[in-house]
Amino acid sequence: MKYATPLFFFLALVTLSTPNFASEVAAICKGEAFWAIRDCVCTVANRLDSGIAEERVMEEYFAFPIPATPTEVARTHALLTLGCPEPYWFMYSLQDVARLGISHIPPLKILPSPTSGTTYQVWFYEKDYLTRGSD
Repeated sequence: MKYATPLFFFLALVTLSTPNFASEVAAICKGEAFWAIRDCVCTVANRLDSGIAEERVMEEYFAFPIPATPTEVARTHALLTLGCPEPYWFMYSLQDVARLGISHIPPLKILPSPTSGTTYQVWFYEKDYLTRGSD
């Protein structure tokens, strides 16, 4: 019984320090491209649907999280739960597209920043876009 209290306290701390996954995804997607949160979340949802674990799915996203609003978190949770109709898998910045040399492959969608025009864009591709090429 003397270990029950410390164990309970430890479990409570672990539970309290575990972030809400939808909130984490919304914040990172907002950091990636604040104008494309929904589409960014779809890349995450599609990867989860393919079997990538929650613990690993965010490893490919590098932006600093920006705190998401309760509405953004709720929308993110809905997309993660219900899935996305769009087959987005990759989300690249315009700079990524140039660095990767894939500008000749048409993306499924291009979203320019509403505040920066064509300077900041995100391009969305499906999982097998490299095998599709430019046809």
